Amino acid sequence: MNTYLTEVIGLVHYWKIRAGRGGEYWETWKRLKIISVGWDVGDLKKLNWDETKEKIERLWGEKSPGSTAGVIRRFAGLEENGMEKGDIAIILGSATVLDIAEIGDFEYHRGGLPENESHAYWRHVKFYDIGPVRLRDLPEKFQMYQDFSLHLPGTLSLFDVEDEIIDDLIEAMKKAVPVELEEGLLSFDEDAVQQYIERNFRDIDPSLISIEREYRTKVGYADFLAKDKNGKVVIEVKVGTAQDSAVGQLLGYMNSIRKEDKEKVRGILVAEGFTDRVKLAVESDDITLIKFKAKLDFSVVN
Repeated sequence: MNTYLTEVIGLVHYWKIRAGRGGEYWETWKRLKIISVGWDVGDLKKLNWDETKEKIERLWGEKSPGSTAGVIRRFAGLEENGMEKGDIAIILGSATVLDIAEIGDFEYHRGGLPENESHAYWRHVKFYDIGPVRLRDLPEKFQMYQDFSLHLPGTLSLFDVEDEIIDDLIEAMKKAVPVELEEGLLSFDEDAVQQYIERNFRDIDPSLISIEREYRTKVGYADFLAKDKNGKVVIEVKVGTAQDSAVGQLLGYMNSIRKEDKEKVRGILVAEGFTDRVKLAVESDDITLIKFKAKLDFSVVN
């Protein structure tokens, strides 16, 4: 077992947990050194399964109260195969692995999180501090539809894998290019930006003829591979301000495609902003910087 993992007597379980929509709870989790789930129905240690289920249905109007009861009671370690001290959690954001953590004590914290008062069920944790990294920068076996997929459609799930798989994940995260985070970054969904570009790629560059998302190269997955009349165009998207590492990542994809396809390749880096170092770094390379801005429009409808 990897030296990161705590040596405990008995079986260590691995869990996948989502840090809210778009990773909205991540900054608070990191600051408080916790992970959490919601649906506050009071002190779970004073409730049995049926009472928990009934209160979830009555207080929260859940259509599947049994499933939700299972999530929070397993998180509290009150059911068979529930979360225990010494277990390991993989913390997921929006297309991002935020970190890995060793599970500590359970706490019922009335009042929840600043972002969500219902998140009253806490686990104190010890973070490994090896993230965040983008999911698609990890090996193929961790991608959607693969045997060890990190895809998590819900809030919490037991990740039934051998220790060696977690060792591989840890090593891959340590080698991956870290996501450059700014405060509030993860509340903005990078996937939504990519979906928009996929549907409206000529807004980025009118000369583009076609586009393919999640293009696999020998050094990782580029966000997009497009074509124009002169050759191929690699497009990389960053939410927030693009840092030096974004240029290195884009150049890696470009050079990999050049060597593989023997074609002319240029790059486009799309972000909300760019550091001065990034602007200087691309002056001698065939890379265009494209800035985007999210905008909300309000109008009266009645």
